[in-house]
Amino acid sequence: MLGDAAGFVDPVTGEGLHYALRSADLLARAIVDNRPETYASAVRSDFLPELITASSYANRFYHGSFLRWRAPGPYDSNGCLQRGNAHHPA
Repeated sequence: MLGDAAGFVDPVTGEGLHYALRSADLLARAIVDNRPETYASAVRSDFLPELITASSYANRFYHGSFLRWRAPGPYDSNGCLQRGNAHHPA
């Protein structure tokens, strides 16, 4: 299998065209070389590590604290000045 059918989709961006074309290229090369059995190992060494890394970030990216930051001082987690006794530096 190759492309989207094989699950070669970036879990952060949802992009899959690059991986579809790359996996098709790897399969074509394996077939031309008369060694289709090498396709799986070619995928594992070519771009699968990239997808595995992206997968490890996807949950934090969408549901965790990947993009959140804590501003120092009288600011909330969105970087907005809190109400109360806090004074904005002029």
